[in-house]
Amino acid sequence: MTLGKKLVALNTMLIIMVALGVSAVSIWQATQAINKQMIGVVPGIAADKAGLIRATLDRNIASITQLALQPGIRSMNWEKQQPLLNEAVTKLGYMQIGIVTPDGNTKLNDTGTGLNVKDRAYFSEAMAGRINVSDVLIHKEKNIPIMTIAVPIRNDTEDVVSFILAMFEASWLSEASDKMGYGEKGYAYILDGKGAIIAHPNRDYVLKQRNLIEEGKTNPELTRVSAMH
Repeated sequence: MTLGKKLVALNTMLIIMVALGVSAVSIWQATQAINKQMIGVVPGIAADKAGLIRATLDRNIASITQLALQPGIRSMNWEKQQPLLNEAVTKLGYMQIGIVTPDGNTKLNDTGTGLNVKDRAYFSEAMAGRINVSDVLIHKEKNIPIMTIAVPIRNDTEDVVSFILAMFEASWLSEASDKMGYGEKGYAYILDGKGAIIAHPNRDYVLKQRNLIEEGKTNPELTRVSAMH
């Protein structure tokens, strides 16, 4: 090979190396810029979407609160209460709505009877006059995620005499989070206060109430995602 050809080959290699180096730097800079953008943007998106979820819950709470204020409900006369509960189930789309008495017994709109719930956390909260929404629970018979809203019923002197317990499917959370992805391939999911997955594109995760924080304690492969959660 002549000296001229050697110089051409050497120059070509140098150009290729420089080009690769510039490409690598450009890719690194682009990646850093995208990561920085995500770090800046994604928390804001999450906060906005959380606000939408909260707004949906607030509408449900407002509906049950209005029901609890109706004279027929406040009368504590089951013959007056049951038609109003049935009407609310039809109009609002709940699974069941019941009246829980101070002894913990429940009268459901469709059967007139139900479980005693005196040992449930929402019982003491509602009887103390506080509205509360449950975490996502899995219905034992239907094997679907549900939530409950408990709203106190007050008499004419504003004393708490009972409360309304409304049960509704929690699939709306996953349906809402399905619309909250970031970018073309990003997706959203929702955790409860203990880290359990309550909305996810993979509905099995919700039914199994997977908690990757807990799973990460014994599965090294989940350590990073566990820390993130």
